[in-house]
Amino acid sequence: MLVQEAGTLFGDQLHCLVNSAGYYSATDYEKQFQTNLDSAFFLCKSFHPLLKLAAAAVVGSSSSSIVNIGSVSGTVPRADDIDHMV
Repeated sequence: MLVQEAGTLFGDQLHCLVNSAGYYSATDYEKQFQTNLDSAFFLCKSFHPLLKLAAAAVVGSSSSSIVNIGSVSGTVPRADDIDHMV
């Protein structure tokens, strides 16, 4: 549904997709993984056809862009998350 709405709104072309989901939990690893990784993967997979059409429509271009935004939380240890640091 989201892909169809974007296709209608942008003429079946999408030049850029931005993934900026973020969730942290010291105890709920499954929800954290689904939010931070699965959501970005499935959005990229779903929007691939629109990104591909946009890249083909621009003369001299061969790509569209996917921007994944993360946070420092992935590189800085937290005192309350000792079980994920070992």
